[in-house]
Amino acid sequence: MKKRNIIILVIAILLTALSLIILMNKLNQNEKGKETNQMKDADQMKDTHQPDQKDQAEQNDPLDQTNEVVTAVINTTPNTICNPINISYQYQEGYYSRESADPAVIMYQDEYYLFASHGSGYWWSTDLTKWNYIYTSPQDMPEIDKFAPAVCVIGDTMYLTHSGSGSIYKTNDPKSGNWEYVSHPVSWDDPALFVDDDGGVYCYYGCSNATPLYVVKLDPNNNMALLEGPIELLNSNNAAHGFEVAGDYNTDYNGDCWLEGAWMTKHDNTYYLQYAVPGTQYAGYSDGCYFSSSPMGPFTFCENSPISYKATGFMRGAGHGSILKDSKDNLWKYSTVSISVNHMFERRLVMVPAKFDSQDQLVTNMVFADYPMYIPNNGLGSFDQPGPDWNLVSYGKTASASTTLEGHDAKLAFDENMRTWWSAKTGDKGEWLTVDLGKPCIVNSLQLNFADQNILNVKGRDNTYSYRYLIEYSLDGTEWLTFADKSNVTGEANKALDTSHDYYELVDGVEIQYVRITNMGEIPAGGTFAISGLRLFGNGQGEAPAPVSDFTVTRSASEERTATLTWAAAENAEGYMIRYGNKEDSLNIHYQVIGETSATINNLNMGVNYYFTVDSYNDSGTTKGDTIKNAAATQPVPTPKVALAPTLSVAEVIEGFEVYEVENSVLGNGASKSSAQEDQGASGGATVHNLHNADSYFEVINVDGGNGGEGTLYLCYSNGNASSKTEVLVNGKSIDTFTLTSTGGWASFKTIELPINNLTAGKTNTIRCVGGQEGFNPDFIQVIYK
Repeated sequence: MKKRNIIILVIAILLTALSLIILMNKLNQNEKGKETNQMKDADQMKDTHQPDQKDQAEQNDPLDQTNEVVTAVINTTPNTICNPINISYQYQEGYYSRESADPAVIMYQDEYYLFASHGSGYWWSTDLTKWNYIYTSPQDMPEIDKFAPAVCVIGDTMYLTHSGSGSIYKTNDPKSGNWEYVSHPVSWDDPALFVDDDGGVYCYYGCSNATPLYVVKLDPNNNMALLEGPIELLNSNNAAHGFEVAGDYNTDYNGDCWLEGAWMTKHDNTYYLQYAVPGTQYAGYSDGCYFSSSPMGPFTFCENSPISYKATGFMRGAGHGSILKDSKDNLWKYSTVSISVNHMFERRLVMVPAKFDSQDQLVTNMVFADYPMYIPNNGLGSFDQPGPDWNLVSYGKTASASTTLEGHDAKLAFDENMRTWWSAKTGDKGEWLTVDLGKPCIVNSLQLNFADQNILNVKGRDNTYSYRYLIEYSLDGTEWLTFADKSNVTGEANKALDTSHDYYELVDGVEIQYVRITNMGEIPAGGTFAISGLRLFGNGQGEAPAPVSDFTVTRSASEERTATLTWAAAENAEGYMIRYGNKEDSLNIHYQVIGETSATINNLNMGVNYYFTVDSYNDSGTTKGDTIKNAAATQPVPTPKVALAPTLSVAEVIEGFEVYEVENSVLGNGASKSSAQEDQGASGGATVHNLHNADSYFEVINVDGGNGGEGTLYLCYSNGNASSKTEVLVNGKSIDTFTLTSTGGWASFKTIELPINNLTAGKTNTIRCVGGQEGFNPDFIQVIYK
């Protein structure tokens, strides 16, 4: 009986197991059917390039894929950003490209405002990441499209001025875009407004290859009227400072150095005056620094200069910007990036961490500044560790394209140089670019950088431009899924929606080997489909490179501004990062090297000892150098080369000789008398303007020549240019052409002594001064006869 029961129990167990097997097979078949349908849907999206979308609000977001093999989900609240700053850079007339530069970023009522050159407006943000555009009509604010804005906040009022003018405006509601005229205290170029802790207001300015930086003190209680200055602060000194030498890599020793882009930062009762050199068009565009215990100087050179420098890598250039302290007391350096291919002023903006080191030196971290960096307000980053250490996995990888414009091969979208790019032959829908990473890589983020190729000569914000594209990815090059779809996005006039440096972060890293981008609509400004960088960040799933265990550094006594480093190739290294500085514990200047094992660096300062180390990196990690070497200074520091110029004196009248107000003289060929409002500091309340016009002149008649013969012409004038020239004629005879150096601004009057002859006795002389070369504003003349 027991045996029979056991047999029945075994049969029951077998039947139950069989039922479970049948059920599991059915479930598996259903899942396979679902997977097959999903793959069919993916094939349809690949063929049509028109994936389904949930609603209009989600058009700008990539579709989440449900394929369990490879799923890329864009993080809608990303933790990272990637330079250049992804705002809408405005097209400029005659540039045939986009441009924005000279960023001035400040905090106002717990929010941030970003002003930059030529934007027809400005931006505001709550987190320094998402920027909201404020259009400002040039008709309502006539100086909004000028270069180099400067901005400051006093109480609840924001003040704004620009280069090439000096007019100051104010607002209590910057989001409205409405501004009220305040005053015109000084004509300045590249200004920087600074409010001290005691309420004092200063403007630092200058933009020249021949004249210094200046400072004036303004009266905030009297419409920013001039209180003091201008005072000369500093000159460029490229004979001693290698980073002030012209050229992409500071090798044009006969070129001009443009001294410009001032900014003031105060730290622990010390004033740090930053300045940009040697020219905005160079990869070597950088910021130096001087310090002082007073806002008006005297200033002493910071030996760790340049404080921001990036002549190599994807982005190049790091000059003329601002320092911002955010709501958490973190410092950020904003700078100008140079492309300068279509036009010298083709530029972008960048932000990087800044701080004062243990020696109270102002420093920035530009190392891997064009890699993903943590968003400023999420608390994840630090000065020394600003990003998540995602590596570039797309450098130098195999690329193909639908068509290729001559000179713009597909590989140029992967060469880590924003100054080169791939371009299709057309801007037609369907043009595409594909990259093969050569192996499956973990991808955490993607940056897409568009270039301007063959665009129309357009300007302004009155357009509906927007890039329309589809990005897909694959493991095998056959089955493609959607990464990001912007096929149907649209722009809107005066909204500045057409970003050109789009960046996508994934929720989780995804294994990818192939990426393809396809143009899905008309290119902004009528150009061809062109990409300067399709950049993928993550991990190549290999080993980080071996360290650079040893290297040599030589610094010639005959050229102490230069050092040459050489080292043996590190195993598995793709590139190297030289880090150096004037302190062993502050190696914050860098020079990136790809595919080589040596480098010559030309931006050193004479009289300064330097310390160097060499890191190695590849697509799977970075290995810090374990050796630091010193390159000592051995030569005396040369004094700055100062151009010989006529001596200027204060605008005082020489007693005993008649004063001739030139605005009351004969004016010709466009020269005109200024209004009283324009030249309040002039002796007679006015000057002569427009002497930059060809053959323009002023002519004073019935001038007393005493007993005749030789004499001295005292010419009182103002000049905001670096210099100008005037030809002087006495009684119709040309005496000479004289150089009129800058007086420090158009509201600053000084007197120059010019030797003349051919005078006749008595009040019988005619003095003519001819312009036509840059221009100056003459106030009065005196003839000092013997």
